[in-house]
Order: sequence, then C-alpha cells, then structure tokens
Amino acid sequence: MKPFKSVILSFALALLTLPVGAQNGIIRLTDVNDSIMYDMLTTVFDGPDVVHLGLERGLLEYQPFVRVRIGNNMYRFMFDTGCSQTLLHSQFAPAAPGDSLSKLLGFESHGKINESYGIARIDNIKIGELETGPVMAPLLDLGYGGTSGTHGVFGMAQWVNYDIMFDWKGKSVLLIHPDKTDSILSRFFKVVTTIPVQVEEASHVVFVETQVRSRFKTRQYRLALDTGAEPCIVPEEAKPFLTRPSVNKVGGKHPKVGRTTIKIGDKKFRFVKTVLAPPSMYVDRGEKQSLVGVLGLKVIGKQPFLLSTRNKQLIILKNK
Repeated sequence: MKPFKSVILSFALALLTLPVGAQNGIIRLTDVNDSIMYDMLTTVFDGPDVVHLGLERGLLEYQPFVRVRIGNNMYRFMFDTGCSQTLLHSQFAPAAPGDSLSKLLGFESHGKINESYGIARIDNIKIGELETGPVMAPLLDLGYGGTSGTHGVFGMAQWVNYDIMFDWKGKSVLLIHPDKTDSILSRFFKVVTTIPVQVEEASHVVFVETQVRSRFKTRQYRLALDTGAEPCIVPEEAKPFLTRPSVNKVGGKHPKVGRTTIKIGDKKFRFVKTVLAPPSMYVDRGEKQSLVGVLGLKVIGKQPFLLSTRNKQLIILKNK
C-alpha cells in the first residue's frame, strides 16, 4: 500500500486525466490506480448528533431501506452491515463490459462474485440532514429489483462516525453520535443484552461470536452481522433441524435450510431459519479472507438493536 500522501496524489491525478465518458460519471477501472481502491471508495458522513430516517421494508421481512436524494431525484438505498462500501445499481450506467473490479474489491456474496460495470462518481448525496460528495460507488448488478426496487446499498464505511440503531416496529433508523448514545437509550429503550463485536479496520466487516445449536451439538462460529441477509448462514457441518432444499440459490447452488437455536450473548433465539452454505470471501487490507457465515435478520431483526463500531458493541434493546 502506498503512503497516504501518495495515495491522495494518485487519486487526484486519476480524476484529472479521466476520459470524457468518465467525466459524465462513469469511471472505468483501467483509469484508476488499483492501490487506492479502498481509499477512494470510503466516504464518511458527518453532521448532526442524531439523524432520524424513515425505515422501509424491502423484499424480505425486515430488510432495512431508507430514502436518499441524489441531485433532484429520490432513491431507495439499503442499509447493509454486511457490506463495506456504498454500491450503486448497474442500471444507472450505460452498457459497459465487466472488468475485474468485483474481484479486486471482494464483492463476493456467499460464493458468487457479482458482475461489475465500473465505478460511478456521485457528486452529491443527501440522507436525512446529512449531505456529502463526491461518493465513488462501484456499479454492480445488485439483483434486488433494479430501479423499481433497490437503487443502491449503504455499506459500513459510511457510518464509522455514528452508532446505528434499527427499530423495525418504530419504522426508523437512527444515526447517533456516540457521545449521545447513552442519553438516547436511557430515554426510550431498555437494554436486553450487550454483546461484544469485532470490527475489521479496513473492510469494516462486523463479527459476532455466535453459538449454533443443531441436532447433535452446539458449535461456536464467528459470524458477520449482516442486515442484507434474512436467514443465518452457517457451514454445512452444522446440521440444523428439519433440513430441506431451499428455493433460494446461494453460490449457484440449492443449499439446505432448516431451523437452529442461535445464542448471542445472553439472548437465545429458537428455531431460527438457517442456511447451510460454503464460506464466502471478503477483502481486508488487500488480502482475501474467509467468511464462515452471517448472522441475519431472522435473529437481529426481531427487536430494536444498536450497533456501535467505535465501542465495538451490539446492544439488543426493547422499547420502554
């Protein structure tokens, strides 16, 4: 990895020398120095101490979506704690051949590498009271309904200055400055349990130590916290109750699904929908790492919860 000043200089030179097509918003991978792939894609929102956003349901029961403004238009973006960067649906871009962007950035979803179309430069993006730009967003075929459903994804790199609270019953997402978190929780919520998490510094992937009870034994897994996934996903060695073929493809296959008992901290969830699938991959500090599985919304979406990356905590809540 280049020194920080060299990284900034390389990025500036890349932007200044872009072809006409890139100036219209589409930047091809060949126009960008690969060594700055994470530095150029990370944009951190900053602003008010507490930002309230209306939460909308997606195709899944708990999937969290919010409205954002880009230019004069409104779009639906998903909050995905299992994703590092902001992504944009490829339908926003003119037809362009795919390149190796997804492999370089590690956009691999449970064994399947997403097709990529380049990088889009969003000059200005506004969410609630927050406004920032430019945002560099990889263009991927998100597969969630395109422009009629999911326009983009907010990854964790955008929210490192905030604690994030999801409340499906209250249909809201709160972005809270960490200094204000305790006062917000004491006024409106009771803490059910506090669970330590591990946060990868470069990729921002959040991991939770999880106990999975299947038919024969309890196993311990380090699962990624993923609001972009509905079921829990664990290795095939964990044989859940009531296994059956799934109608959903994972990694191009039809895996088995079943019911397991999931325990995080002091909180136990029984008969949770669980998918058996091979490990995924993600990139941290430029190296590919194995992702054993994910903790999905069938567990964490059943009650309000707060994720603090600064304090490295997942706090399960209930309304007062």
